[in-house]
Order: sequence, then C-alpha cells, then structure tokens
Amino acid sequence: MRFRVILVLLAVWCFSGVAIGAEMNGYVGGDVYVSNWQMGFASGKVVNVFGSQFTSNKATPNLYMAGLSLSLLYNKTWALSYQGEAGGTKTDISLNRTSAASGFEELKSTPNIFRTDHNLAISRVLGSSGFSVFLGGKVQYFGYEHSNGQYTNINSGTTATGAFSSKTTILNYGPAAGLAYMFPFVQKSFISVQAGIVYFLGNYSQNVNLLIPGRPAPANNPILEQVEKFTGFGYTALVSFIKPLSQTLLFQLSLRGQYYTTKTKTLDVTSNVPLPTTATAGDGAMNDVSDLLIGGQIAVIYRMF
Repeated sequence: MRFRVILVLLAVWCFSGVAIGAEMNGYVGGDVYVSNWQMGFASGKVVNVFGSQFTSNKATPNLYMAGLSLSLLYNKTWALSYQGEAGGTKTDISLNRTSAASGFEELKSTPNIFRTDHNLAISRVLGSSGFSVFLGGKVQYFGYEHSNGQYTNINSGTTATGAFSSKTTILNYGPAAGLAYMFPFVQKSFISVQAGIVYFLGNYSQNVNLLIPGRPAPANNPILEQVEKFTGFGYTALVSFIKPLSQTLLFQLSLRGQYYTTKTKTLDVTSNVPLPTTATAGDGAMNDVSDLLIGGQIAVIYRMF
C-alpha cells in the first residue's frame, strides 16, 4: 500500500519557480516501477487446503509495474491527485504436507500474477516549511490462475499424480495518510522523504479444481471454494531525487518500500467432498500475512496548464 510522491513533486515545482502566474495547474505523468516482492501469502506459512494443513514455499519474485497520474494544484497549496499502476510477475508457488495417513502431497504451479493499484488523495503544503501532509484512499487488486498445476501424492511406495486448476483474487481498500518533507539539493534539484500509514479491509477468494484419475469418484475430482474477509495495517516509505528538466517537464527517481500485515476475520469453505477438519479464521490464507515490497521507480511529469 503506497501513495506516490506526485503530490510532493507538485509542491516542489511551485517552490522552484516553475509553476507561476496561475491559480490552478494541471499535470499528467507516467512512471515505471520494479521491486522485489516478498509475498506474504507464499512465505512458508501454513494454510488449510481441503481440510488439511499445507506449508507454502517462500516466493520472492520481482514485480514490474507501470502507471499514470493526473493532478490538479490550486494556489500552490492544495493538490488533488489520482494515480494508477498495473503490472505483474511470474513465480513458482507450491504447497506440500506429509502425514501418516496420506504420505507426501504436493500442489505446484507457476502462475502469472496480475496486480493493480489505484490512489486518490488530497494534500496540502504547509507554508514554506518544506512539509506536506496528505489524506486519501487506496484500492488494490491482484489475482492469479493456476491453469496447469501439478498434484503429486507419494504414499507407501505408490505414486499418484494429477492436475489442478485454481483462481485466486484479492481485493483490499481503505484510507491512508502521511507526511512528506522536501529540501533543495544540487543544481536546482530536490530531495523528498515521505512516510505514510494505511488501514484496509479486504476480500480473498480461491477456487480449486483437482483431478486425480486413479481415484474413485468423487475423490477423483474434488472441488473447493474458499472465501475470506480480512483487515490489514501497513507502512510506506519513499525517498526521491527530483529534477525540473524545463518549465513543463519534471523528472523523478525514487526508492520505494511498503510493509503490511493482515488478519483473517471470517473464513467460509465449501467442497464437494467431505473434509477431515473444519477450517477456522486462523487457517486463512491471509491470516498473519506479512508482505514486503522494496524497489525503484522512474517518473516523468508534464505540466499541461
């Protein structure tokens, strides 16, 4: 969860003397962002699948995103800004367990993960102090599909294999607030430091369709649907180098980071086969998740008027 530095950049532009002679200024910008993603829901945690406890692998893929921003700056003091980013990654995700009754079981796939973030915020420059504050809201969605997943079961020297498909979607939304400080650097450039907090509500949904030809029906085709509601809290941080290139063009290079944790509040599981245990909120895929993103961003902003 992160608010972009766009609001602070607009304030910088005003202080640098570029945006002059107008009560209202409009801006459009674009950015690219690359980060290392330490995925909370695939971090070695234990999750409940078909009523049994599976352990996930630790996935740390690189995430690639690109975005667009639109902003209005009023009287060099107030800014209203929208920013959206979309992108994705691809990584191995596996779940496995070993039990006396079932032996070794593993679900493994390499899905393409799509992710998008949307931010709407209002900010205010605090005089000539160099500080700015912002308050707004954020919506984030990401999802992935296992279209060619592999299932393996090794029990008492016998190996059974199968295939599975699944679809997972995660949507969260909530308010965010933060504080930024900027100061002059070399050759009319600036440094900006920004920190924020975010609280959010979320919905998690997963559908799994497993096909094991060697088993009798309905065990040869178990189907499961899992729905969760969760809450989360997180922190964001950003350090930027800002350089006006002309009276209408601005360049920004940033190091960004975000960290958040989530807690499952409700969990509902339905299946076409009997489950050995009843899952509770503590078994949720989003329960006790800690998610970390650290990466770099390049942005260019154009002043339209």
